[in-house]
Parts: sequence; structure tokens; C-alpha cells
Amino acid sequence: MGASARGVAPVAVGLEQSGSGSLQRVGEYAFDVIWLVVLVAVVVETAVAMGRGVGRLHAVGWLALVALALPASAAAGGWATVQLSSLPAGTDAGGTWTPELTVLQHGRTPLEGISPAVRIYDGKGTSREFPAQPTGTPGHYRAEVTFPASGEWRWEIWDGFSQTHTYAPVTIGGGGESSFPTAPVTGGVLAALGLAGLAVLMLRRRRPAPQAALDA
Repeated sequence: MGASARGVAPVAVGLEQSGSGSLQRVGEYAFDVIWLVVLVAVVVETAVAMGRGVGRLHAVGWLALVALALPASAAAGGWATVQLSSLPAGTDAGGTWTPELTVLQHGRTPLEGISPAVRIYDGKGTSREFPAQPTGTPGHYRAEVTFPASGEWRWEIWDGFSQTHTYAPVTIGGGGESSFPTAPVTGGVLAALGLAGLAVLMLRRRRPAPQAALDA
């Protein structure tokens, strides 16, 4: 369940895989190998036939078989890339990371009708999964991921097609800090009050003493 949406850096393609996805991938790769063997055999047979002076029609027939086999072999590939609109770095505990995933078969063709998901693991190995929903654009899916606690988290993406893409762990901050700068504002208020008090004290010292009343 990994490379780059427009305007963002590509992400690494992971190699880990588990469960039925692993069996599916093995089957797809075996199918690719079979097609490769068939293609090599066809090419060799064609070359031999032409070298022996076999009729042109025979050679053309083998070449036609190659032409038919190539599209089937290309379509047999069972891998995909994942592009991310953002990374989880900078997300605080309890906050939501909302990446948009672009899943492309062979890195080119948008994949529709699949169910990608983002998985996260805490230090104890406890996992959480967040399914990605289609955005309406072919091959584009959006997930809402919440890290429930601070600390280091491993994360990966199941591309919904053939494999799991793994990434470097991310450190999630504690969060909870107020967005209003209370400390600077409080310091400024206290400084202003101090200056005001000093100004009043100086004005009092400079005020002339009242003259004594003159005797009539």
C-alpha cells in the first residue's frame, strides 16, 4: 500500500507487503515471468525461421504473434506508485493529517475502483488504519489520519492494488499549545504598566510646591 503529486516531492516506494496482497503480488509477478518466457521463445523462433530461409509468410506469422503478445504482457504488470500531496511531519497529537493519494498503475495510469488506506503504528506495534476515499478525480483518494498520541510513529500506505509502501518514521509533537501568544502579550502589558507608573512618579517629583498664602 509510494512517488509525486503535482508540486510536491516524490515519496519512496516501499517493499514490504503482507496478507493476501502478498499472494496476489506473487501471482502477478509469476504471470509476468511466463509472458516474458513466451516472448523470448517467439522472438528466437522467428529469428531461426528467418535464418533458415523459411517462407516469409511463416516469419510474418510469428511476428504477428509477438505483436499480439506484447500488449497482453504490458497489461499483466501488477504494481503501482503512490504520490502524496503532503507528509505527516508537523502534525500534532490529536490533529488531523489529510493527504491526497494519487495511485498510478506502472506510474502512469490512474487506478479507479480501489481502496487505498494509510496505516500507522505506535511504539508498541499497535496499528490504526484510515481508509482513503475517492475525490472524484480518477486515481485520486483522500484520507484523514489522526495520530492519537505524541512520539515516534511508523506509517505506510496500502495502495489498494498490489503492495504496501513504507516510509521513514515520523515524530508527532505533543500539541496542546495555544495559538494565541499569551507570554509575549502578558510581558508587553506588564512593561507598559511599569512605564506608566514610572512616568506618573516623575511627574509628581517635577510638580512645583504650592505657595504659602500671603497674610492680608
